[in-house]
Amino acid sequence: MDTEQGSDLELYALECYGCGRVGTLELFGMGWNRRCPDCGSGEVHAVRVEPGDVILIQPGDYYAVKDEPRRAVVDGSHFALNFDDGRGPVVLAVLAASAFRGDGGGRSNRVTEPADEKVSVSGGPCPFVPIAELRYAGQTDQTFWRWADRPRAGGGENYTRSVHLWRWEPGR
Repeated sequence: MDTEQGSDLELYALECYGCGRVGTLELFGMGWNRRCPDCGSGEVHAVRVEPGDVILIQPGDYYAVKDEPRRAVVDGSHFALNFDDGRGPVVLAVLAASAFRGDGGGRSNRVTEPADEKVSVSGGPCPFVPIAELRYAGQTDQTFWRWADRPRAGGGENYTRSVHLWRWEPGR
């Protein structure tokens, strides 16, 4: 199977429910034989762009990215919008981002996150990126903030979390 950058396999990244390993069909296998090479679990699902993921934007692909690639964080408030302009669903990608990721009032962590976890990103500029133009590029660490114990002045704390990394390929 072809696993070079730009191949169709990048559209079909998979993640193991058991241990969180991410890879392609080549790593996990096909059909009934699909298993995680790390933990042996057969519970594997397709990876999709989610709020809090990072999109890598190349110079020239957006007016605000000039000299080197820049990272943008996917906002949760403007997620999978459809403007009926032929681009299909889009996500809001925020450059120079300060990203809140938590439950809004209590602590969340990597292991047991509350079902009502929110991702709210501020910063800018903020292009709307068609989901169809995103290609899976692996994992990356991203810094978020959350309330340490309760919402209050000075009550936030920063933490790092591993998220999916996507390449934006406009017009593809």
